[in-house]
Amino acid sequence: MFGKGKKAQAFYDGTQDVGSEESLAGIAARFAEQQTLVRRDAAGRCKRIEVEIETLASRQSDTEAQWRSLEDRTNGLPPQIAQPLLAVLSAAAASYGEAILLAPVMDGFGIADPDEQRLAAGILVLCAGGLCKLAMHALDLADDEQAKESETTESRARQIRNITIKTLVICFALALVFALGSFRAGQMIFAASLQQTALGRFFGQYGELTNWTVTLLTVALPVYAAAALNWGLRGLRLARAWRRARRAFLRDVELLNRKHKALEAMVEERDCRIAALDHQREAWESDYMREYNLGQRIGARRQPLWQVVIKISAVAMAILVLWLWLDPVPLDSSIAKGFLAMLAAAALGGGYAYRALQAWERPSPGQVYKHRAVIWREDERLLEQTFAPGAAQPIERASDGAMCQARATAACAVGNHSSTRRS
Repeated sequence: MFGKGKKAQAFYDGTQDVGSEESLAGIAARFAEQQTLVRRDAAGRCKRIEVEIETLASRQSDTEAQWRSLEDRTNGLPPQIAQPLLAVLSAAAASYGEAILLAPVMDGFGIADPDEQRLAAGILVLCAGGLCKLAMHALDLADDEQAKESETTESRARQIRNITIKTLVICFALALVFALGSFRAGQMIFAASLQQTALGRFFGQYGELTNWTVTLLTVALPVYAAAALNWGLRGLRLARAWRRARRAFLRDVELLNRKHKALEAMVEERDCRIAALDHQREAWESDYMREYNLGQRIGARRQPLWQVVIKISAVAMAILVLWLWLDPVPLDSSIAKGFLAMLAAAALGGGYAYRALQAWERPSPGQVYKHRAVIWREDERLLEQTFAPGAAQPIERASDGAMCQARATAACAVGNHSSTRRS
């Protein structure tokens, strides 16, 4: 803000005929420096936001590519969650049924307690289902590796070895489950042959059918459980990965938009601050030129010397009275007290007088602005209203007298201004 001190300096420059170009250049340089500082501070923050925007843009492109690849696997639709979850639950139910079916087989291994039989059968079912799942997973990996190796043209021996190992794993899993089913069927037929019932006679007459039925059922349940579990888990993983990729993509898009808006707001704030500094510079230059022109036009009125002398005398008298009233140095003699008070008044008053005369001889810009001259103007219409409307001659005389008085006042003001410039 263009304060009183700056106004006084501008007025002082006008009274002393100092060129205004240097002062205006100084004002422009000051505001140019402030604008440079504003640009520097804004540039540092803008660069940091730009770095964050570049990082978010690259991360967004990665998350978008991942999301689009997963979306291509689902034909542009959100992956299902209910069906894979039902598949996992059906796999668990099939494993439980297989455990119930194989629980009586544990008698052949010396386990007689029913709870322990179910536990042992459940462990066997889990092992068989796990082997089947590993076999299916191995087949999936085999397909993937064959596709990759066909692209990279790796050695044929390595492909044959991997396929052989995975085939052995699959055969072992199926053989184990088949053996358990055949053992369970033989146990059922043997137990039924000891009892002369219709079911026993049926098992004895159709033993081959019973054997194959129980064996295939025993093989089918863990295979189904492994297949359903494999498909269900794959579907759940796909749904989880798709939703995580989509959520990450949308989060990065939102953050990127926020950063762009923050960058735009910062640039706009910088431009507004620079524009505000331009307007403030123009206001300062306008205020400076107004006070400068005022100083050139009217100048400053020099304070009469007798007023300075009266101020010095008043200050010296106040110092003397205050010294006598406070009596800071107690003495017995009244003459000594008076002499000491006069000496203090002379010393302190002399110092004030020196400063006052120096200010009177070479005033500061603030003092010049304080004692600036005033041009008094009187409107002829106001003078005409002081007489009666019917008396034409007095009005003319009054107008002539007002004009003479106005000219005399202006001449006195011009004389004072000229005497100020000469001094």
